[in-house]
Amino acid sequence: MANLAGVGTPITYNEENEILDVVRDWRKKRQAQVHPPRNDQERLILADWLGYRGRDEIIGICGSAAYALSHFDMDIDWRVMLAEHLEEETGHGITFIKFGDKLDPSKDHRQPDPAFEEKYGLGYRSNLSNLLKRDFLTYLIAGNLWVYGHVTASCRGPLISDPELRRWQVEQQGPGEREHHYHALQMLHDYVWSQIERYGEEPIKRKIAEIDQEAMNNSSRTLWDPPTRDFLVNHLECSLDMAPLFFEWRRYLYLNVLGWEPEPATIKEWPSGVPQSMPIAA
Repeated sequence: MANLAGVGTPITYNEENEILDVVRDWRKKRQAQVHPPRNDQERLILADWLGYRGRDEIIGICGSAAYALSHFDMDIDWRVMLAEHLEEETGHGITFIKFGDKLDPSKDHRQPDPAFEEKYGLGYRSNLSNLLKRDFLTYLIAGNLWVYGHVTASCRGPLISDPELRRWQVEQQGPGEREHHYHALQMLHDYVWSQIERYGEEPIKRKIAEIDQEAMNNSSRTLWDPPTRDFLVNHLECSLDMAPLFFEWRRYLYLNVLGWEPEPATIKEWPSGVPQSMPIAA
């Protein structure tokens, strides 16, 4: 394990690693199976999902970033990073909404859709929102900039999709997010080690472990958010195939961004029947 101690020490995280290789290979195979909606029912449910997802990215991800920017103490570099994060995620959100409008021009997908949310048990995750408002370290570890999504978002890729939307996701959304988040991880490392220098190693390691555990049990990712996860699997042909890689990916992030082994964690809403590990060479 590399010694990553200290502000300014380069992280050893790299997108070219064996865990993400498995995810990328799986996504390539899935890509060949993606198909447009086969009937009006599938078209409308996909349109409603895209509207919901777009609003959720703008209200949820961007909302928490805006709160952090306006309420937490941070330096100019972090303020620039969060402003860029807002721009990136806002662009994603409005693009999803526009694709929803394209699939169903009869509805303005910018507007709330309580009937859709109530039907499938979706909606505002106040528990997660409140957690992200606690302090800056909690926002970083429990929020979107800590890249659990590189693995957990595999359950958010429907086989029922619009071909133009899939091209945008593969060619623009994915590469843009990876570049943006890679830069954020070095900044996150430096912030964590600045806190260690100020408060001590054990208190900060303990606090991060507590934040991480709490986030994983407060719907911070689709994989352990049952209503969203079940909707995607049951109605848009999403898959939990890559879920067993999560804990290995979590360990990789800790070792290569923070510089230590993670504490064991329990996820109470882990999907039933899905193993929590898999051979990397699978």
